[in-house]
Amino acid sequence: MTVLWAILERGPSCASRPTELSMANPSLIMTSWSAVVLSVFVATALKLKGHDVCVVEAGPLRGREQEWNISMDELLELVELGVLTQEDIDEAVQTEFPACRSGFKNEEVTPLSGTYFTNGVGYETTTPDVLNLGVAPSILIENVKQRFVSMGGVVKEFQPLKQVVVSESVGAAIDLGDDEEPITSRLVLDCMGNASPISRQQRYGMKPDGICCVVGSCAAGFDKETNLIGDII
Repeated sequence: MTVLWAILERGPSCASRPTELSMANPSLIMTSWSAVVLSVFVATALKLKGHDVCVVEAGPLRGREQEWNISMDELLELVELGVLTQEDIDEAVQTEFPACRSGFKNEEVTPLSGTYFTNGVGYETTTPDVLNLGVAPSILIENVKQRFVSMGGVVKEFQPLKQVVVSESVGAAIDLGDDEEPITSRLVLDCMGNASPISRQQRYGMKPDGICCVVGSCAAGFDKETNLIGDII
């Protein structure tokens, strides 16, 4: 066995590739997730295809209160897959605006035309129907979660992952601690994000080649009659 969390404490020397596994129920086809609430969307899509699926979440499986920005085309693709319904979208959409602005400038001048070489300020453009919806994650996640469970999907909340044992010939086992039976699976999808200990182990202690910093901010007090578009960048 390999304790995946140990690499965070002891460094890359503890990383190894497990090769042996005794499956408690080798006939069970189970897909397991760890953390990140968006996994329930993919889990529901797989459940619709007839797979046995389990979502493992260290805390409660729920969306945040802050809105997500998304495009209608992206939501409609989830409707085509059967993950969402039009009623889910209608309930979740909280704000909508016609377009978003992308600006690359050395000072704020709006409206702006031309390029830096002609105006000395920079460039901006608007993209209609791109990331122009604000949806409530708490509503979307709850609706999809209930649909997933109603189809026979399994959700294990407040179940922090302890370790994963992988066999090249049989599958994998998810250890949730001494008080829980391990989950046997033919496929494990890691949705724990960039801080995932599984990702760290796969890199064997190697530092990433690069990083992408994402910075966001909130503002209030704008006139609704004139503040008609959002900002992407």
